[in-house]
Amino acid sequence: MSTEEPRIPEVGDYVKGHGKLISLHDVTPPVQKITAYLFESHDATVVLRVNGIDVKHFVTLHSLWGIESCLENAVEEAESYAKKYYGEGIEIVVLHNISHVLGEIDRFKQNYHDRRFHGFTASDHSYEIRDQIPEDRTEEYWSSTRGFLTNA
Repeated sequence: MSTEEPRIPEVGDYVKGHGKLISLHDVTPPVQKITAYLFESHDATVVLRVNGIDVKHFVTLHSLWGIESCLENAVEEAESYAKKYYGEGIEIVVLHNISHVLGEIDRFKQNYHDRRFHGFTASDHSYEIRDQIPEDRTEEYWSSTRGFLTNA
């Protein structure tokens, strides 16, 4: 039994179970181009405000049926809540939330929401393009007491 430390074989060495080492090759993969896809995502949150303070979040709706489709649906939801919750200082508000998500294509993952496209996985390359990613923001879109507030 050998007491030597294991070592990397050199050309000409015989390695049991593998054979005689006849050559070495650099197989470092070439630099791979990675495309990061920056998405702007829209959702809408319906909230109950009392004297200007958010006290209850009723529902958050996502735009699965088209760009900003959540806003129209959220206003309908908010109008139904406004019939139940009304009075001095009470307001139902639709907040338009705009966030940004960086993804990479996953050709082996199906996009269940839109089968025309490949699936995406979260990208960890946001640091490299951080100056190009807009700030997430929330805007008031509709109010039970003030009506439509923006032209989203």
